Amino acid sequence: MDPSSPPVVAVVGGGIAGLAAAFFLREAQVSVTVLEGSARLGGKLAVSEVAGIAVDEGAEALLARRPEGVGLIRAAGLSSDLVAPATTAAAIWSRGRMCALPRRQVMGVPADFDDLARSELVSPAGLARARQDLELPATERTGDVAVAAFVGARFGQEVVERLVDPLLGGVYAGRSEELSFDATLPALSAESRRHASLAEAAGVLMPPAPRPGGGAPGDGTSAGATASIFTTVSGGLGAVPEAVAAVSGAKVQTGAMVRELARTPAGWRLTVGSAHSPAYLEADAVVLALPAGPASRLLAGVEGAADAQAALAGISYASMAVVTLAYPSAAFPAPLTGSGYLVPAVDGHPVKAVTYSSLKWPHLRSAEPGMIVVRCSIGRIGEEEVLHRDDADLATLAAADLAGVIASGSFSTGIETIAVANSHGIRAAEQRTSAQLLTVHMGPDGGTGYAEACAVDATRIDAAAIGREAADKARASANPVAIEPGDYAVVLEEYAVLDILDNLGYLGFSALAVEEGRSFVEPGRVIGSELVTIRDDGSDPQGLPMAFDYEGVGKQRLTLVERGVCRDIVYDAGTAARAGRRSTGHGLPAPNPYGPFPINMLMEPGDATRDGLIAGLERGLLVTRFHYTNPVHPKLAIVTGMTRDGTFLVEGGRIVGPVRNLRYTQSYLDALAGIEAVGRERRTLRGFLGAAVVPAVRVAGWTFTGSTEH
Repeated sequence: MDPSSPPVVAVVGGGIAGLAAAFFLREAQVSVTVLEGSARLGGKLAVSEVAGIAVDEGAEALLARRPEGVGLIRAAGLSSDLVAPATTAAAIWSRGRMCALPRRQVMGVPADFDDLARSELVSPAGLARARQDLELPATERTGDVAVAAFVGARFGQEVVERLVDPLLGGVYAGRSEELSFDATLPALSAESRRHASLAEAAGVLMPPAPRPGGGAPGDGTSAGATASIFTTVSGGLGAVPEAVAAVSGAKVQTGAMVRELARTPAGWRLTVGSAHSPAYLEADAVVLALPAGPASRLLAGVEGAADAQAALAGISYASMAVVTLAYPSAAFPAPLTGSGYLVPAVDGHPVKAVTYSSLKWPHLRSAEPGMIVVRCSIGRIGEEEVLHRDDADLATLAAADLAGVIASGSFSTGIETIAVANSHGIRAAEQRTSAQLLTVHMGPDGGTGYAEACAVDATRIDAAAIGREAADKARASANPVAIEPGDYAVVLEEYAVLDILDNLGYLGFSALAVEEGRSFVEPGRVIGSELVTIRDDGSDPQGLPMAFDYEGVGKQRLTLVERGVCRDIVYDAGTAARAGRRSTGHGLPAPNPYGPFPINMLMEPGDATRDGLIAGLERGLLVTRFHYTNPVHPKLAIVTGMTRDGTFLVEGGRIVGPVRNLRYTQSYLDALAGIEAVGRERRTLRGFLGAAVVPAVRVAGWTFTGSTEH
């Protein structure tokens, strides 16, 4: 290396730790190069948009009392962007109810048993056991102990599970039975050696009690409160890394993965980039600003680094996911209060903490006053399995847990390569993709909700919206009541309309059904109201497009029903040959018992909003979807089935409450004829054999023949 040049320092890792190291080296007489393996700086700190609002993907705040972080932000030129929370008052969701977090506690360790009693977090028996702390002799300990072991010995297991574990888990994503008392609660650990009672030790560490009528010190809820212990940046903490990099004066390289580190007589040699085309950097010193695992691997084989390498290899990490959701303010049955809540792991919920970001941070609320941004933390050490789920599943799971319901369902993606060749000269090939998310949510009081989305591109599916829809439906359908069967006007949501199209496709629009004399289709026959137009179009991008069928024949765009009048039917090669026609490109894979089938159906939209459809019901039912449907009379298209996952009574154009599921026997042709309004919005849904694009509709009459017990 050139002795006339300043020493070179290589910082491996372009997260906030590496960038901070580069920043603090800026005044030294060294040349600093930051090497980041990914395409961007910041590591876990990043900002993205949710509902048009810029939110942090990772950490959202830092301790205002520690000068290092705030000082770095100020030095990066972001002083004016520092903001304090509007509130830090939190609660604990325990045993299905929200409990206030005791004010006088140190990371969940109570300093005031009357305060603990008022929170109602622990049972009377648990409270009595906790009070024994004042009478028990000092708990002996030699060396360090786990938090749960020591706190449990003083207060009992219930305080550990309901109070201490949630707070420690929120900070460390760990378990109190595995966390060091000395390391995680050093001040309390030291004070506990001077007191027999752990509550008394915690009391020594508490700030003075608030003035009457004021908030607790530091909770940000009263004029007399001290400055908050948290702060953030209005543009998101994810904006800090780039700002620090800009003022550090360091050379920054992204996409520069360091694969090997080796000593040289003059210092260090770093191998950067791919094995096929490596680059090399000579450095006088190296800073490893990496997670323990990658740092350990880089030190493997480095002379003199065996102890450090082994120590780093022994460090484990707790993984978690942060799911950010956005809700219209009206989605909550009552106004939210506080900054959020924690959830005891013992209750078995996947979400361990919830932050009402829009309430906690004023700049998020002012960015979109009509929306509430909510952050849900999922997982902790030992619960990595839930994190193996797809992001869409996690978003659905979070939305369900937030609504207090149990979610199940599936998220599937597929790539299908179709190639057809035969001796008649057909040569056709294409690749098709599809994705589907469906979920069923179950509430504690008999409510269930369903939601689904299907798309050619998985990124077009809004998983959070699907989760919210199902969760809201489950909550709204709790405690359903029985109503008398009979004829009711109905609003059918898109899921129910899909069943109508699927059955009509099987019963009537197939040339095989016409050939066998079981179809209701007659050219020119009126089977629906003038609002009903149904097409089959394999080229429509809103569905699942396909250029040709499974016989290699190009798909024709057909009008099956136009303004209520029967027009076309679909043919495959066999039915077309027997009818003296050409195939319309609707053949299915062999062996095929169904004949040709319209697997790309679209129902034309109308001009009604969802609220407008419901407002048109003087007395009727809102039906989410149908279940267990079976044709009983093909030519009349009479089908039996039952409602499911949300059926609601509507009176005077307003939903008045949930009703038990109803069985029905209904002609789907009569339903088409009775359609008096069609929704303006449509959904793409997976059907019996393909996909359909369907709106919601209002039907003048639907015959319900019986009710279920649920």
